[in-house]
Amino acid sequence: MTRPHTPNLHGWLRPQLTFGWAHFILIIIQVCAQWVVYESIHLAGWSPHSRVLMSAAVCGVLLTSFVIWWFNSDSLTTYITLFVMGMAFIVWQLEGAVLAAVTAELGAAYTPQLSGYGDTLSEIAMHIIRWWRRIIAGEPANDPILYIAVLALISYVVVMLNTWLLLHQHQPWLSVVLSAIPLFVNYTFAGQQKSETALLLFVAMAMLSILFHHITMSDAIWRASRVDRPVTAPLQTLWNALLIVVPTLIIANAIPLPTPNETALRIWSALRSPVSTVRSGWDQAFGSGATNVAGGFSKSGMQVGGGRNQTELEVLRYQSSMPEYLRAMVFDRYTGQGWTLTNERISEALPTGTTIINSNNARQVVNSTITLSRDRSDDLLMTLGDPVAYNRDATVFALPELGVGSTGVLYLTSDIPLLATSTYTQTSHISRVYDSELRGASIATASIRAHYTVLPETVPARVGELARQLAREANATTDYDVAMAIQQYLRTFRYDEQRPRPPTSRDWVDYFVYEGQIGYCDDFATAMTVMLRTQGIPARYVQGYTGGDRDPSRGDYVVRESMAHSWVEVFFDGYGWQRFEPTPAGYTRVIDRSAPSDANRDITPVPTMVRPDDPLNQDDLDGNLERFEPPIDEQSSAADATGFQVPWYALITIFFGVILVYAGWIAWHRTPHIRRAHWMYTALISLYQFVGFSVSRSTTPLELDELTTDELPAITTSVSAFCHAYNQAFFANRPPATWPALPWHMLCWHLLRWRIQQRWGY
Repeated sequence: MTRPHTPNLHGWLRPQLTFGWAHFILIIIQVCAQWVVYESIHLAGWSPHSRVLMSAAVCGVLLTSFVIWWFNSDSLTTYITLFVMGMAFIVWQLEGAVLAAVTAELGAAYTPQLSGYGDTLSEIAMHIIRWWRRIIAGEPANDPILYIAVLALISYVVVMLNTWLLLHQHQPWLSVVLSAIPLFVNYTFAGQQKSETALLLFVAMAMLSILFHHITMSDAIWRASRVDRPVTAPLQTLWNALLIVVPTLIIANAIPLPTPNETALRIWSALRSPVSTVRSGWDQAFGSGATNVAGGFSKSGMQVGGGRNQTELEVLRYQSSMPEYLRAMVFDRYTGQGWTLTNERISEALPTGTTIINSNNARQVVNSTITLSRDRSDDLLMTLGDPVAYNRDATVFALPELGVGSTGVLYLTSDIPLLATSTYTQTSHISRVYDSELRGASIATASIRAHYTVLPETVPARVGELARQLAREANATTDYDVAMAIQQYLRTFRYDEQRPRPPTSRDWVDYFVYEGQIGYCDDFATAMTVMLRTQGIPARYVQGYTGGDRDPSRGDYVVRESMAHSWVEVFFDGYGWQRFEPTPAGYTRVIDRSAPSDANRDITPVPTMVRPDDPLNQDDLDGNLERFEPPIDEQSSAADATGFQVPWYALITIFFGVILVYAGWIAWHRTPHIRRAHWMYTALISLYQFVGFSVSRSTTPLELDELTTDELPAITTSVSAFCHAYNQAFFANRPPATWPALPWHMLCWHLLRWRIQQRWGY
């Protein structure tokens, strides 16, 4: 693989490693494999700027290949230089993302002031400083620029390492395994539906990489060692790769199996636990890079972001006689730029069927069945109203001073993974309280007010002044009236999912209510929660999903990714947490708590879904929600009309199968006759052993001929001719000009008949 150093005018730049055409093909295969891996990550939608990962991966392959070829050095300086070059390239690629972030935060007027590499680097340095301050303060640091920068740097290092293993250390298997780690992590945790395309392409590239490496690198090592390379070595390597990679592909596509077996799911949860732990730490340190990430909510906190971009992919379905918002997470600490959870929280096991105490009035028992359409990466259990019990083991997280009751619960997680097609049932209490009852509610307890009215000192005083002004104008004398006044005021703002990101130098709520006045659910829910807290009214920020669209064909409710939502819950003594809706969007629903004129009833919880004295029946509830008509699948309709359709992956399998057969045929006919005769004799011995003859690898051709003459006279002529030719070639060094052919079909038939006769006597 090396060549002597010859003096020249630029001898210190002379390459020390000879790269032939096959080596360049190997590099091209490596580039394609890494492109497939990071293209799949980009398509998963983790960040709008994730195309930087693909550029970093390609740069990692090319720079590492160049350094290995040109310098052929293992010095630490070489690899530090390679790392610095990668960092410089990533900063250059992040220019577009930085400009987008500055535009979203400060407006388009500031964009022309950023020009060149130095300004991009300075802006990234400022993001690092802000990130460090948030980490020191214990706040979640959801910074989309640092998120993609660190991810790109990790991607570059991983690609650099697996390229070094492939070209320098001659370890193609380790290189493939290291390359597969980000692919399988993304395949397991991404919110997108599983797609086999990336896996199939990566497997094809991996096998080609292993095969080409074996042909080029190993062949050179054998020649240098003066060892004759076996002609079958490439095919044997490809066969070994198929035996390992194909089962791995099948298992990766099948696991986790949709199964109700809790033991299997717990094993899968344990296997996924290390990656889940790393991901939780990543979310805390860098956030998700996007708002409302598909497949789950962040349990560490949320940070104010830019535009809201979500798909119409189906997340789950649920069956319930009373549609209601599905609560996922409760956040209790406002930071000025987002929400987080208090560090002092307790967790308690909630075995199957165990109930959570709920002593609030005017609550009705509702049993709901939830079926997941996609894997949940957060393992959060959804709740319609206040949680009571689940039909699976769970863990409840709550505030220590309020206890594990309906008042203090923050969120619940399943002890086994929540996978696509899995179903769970839950019992909950949904409030049916009237506004007159909430107006007469007592002042909340001191512990509730102490915890849910806390605000940072950075909240400007004019936010509280605005809340007091709204209360005065509405003649609000109770907590409920104040909440309704603020809700009504915020619903006059404009809903816009593509509003620019609020400036980080300003308090989020102050900017929203005084200058922005456009936004989506995160803005409205945060503003109302903070404004209520300035008036000493206990309120909290909640994330989950809206009630969904009713599917009349199946009688259940469909919840899509675009229905991820944030809202406000206000506490009323004796009635618990009550939902309020300040977001003026078409997919939201404001609760009508108006009491009928003849309302006179017992307000204790009853098992019916709708109270007898309430004129609002189930048809009215359904009418308040947009009807959902299942879309027509044109491809499925076309398939039904034209008959059976061959899957695309079957065509790819057939294509690669034909290529393998053709490659095997060429390799066979290019093999010397003497070596082919040795393979045929080995196969003949194996066939005799399979049917029960006492032969071994040491059996000579003449012994095999004699055995055939005694036991199988019908095929003696063919076997004898081949055995005598083989004996002359290998023991007398006189190979024949033409090798006698072996009729394999006749051999197999007569050997099978002999086996049947020996076994059953006929």
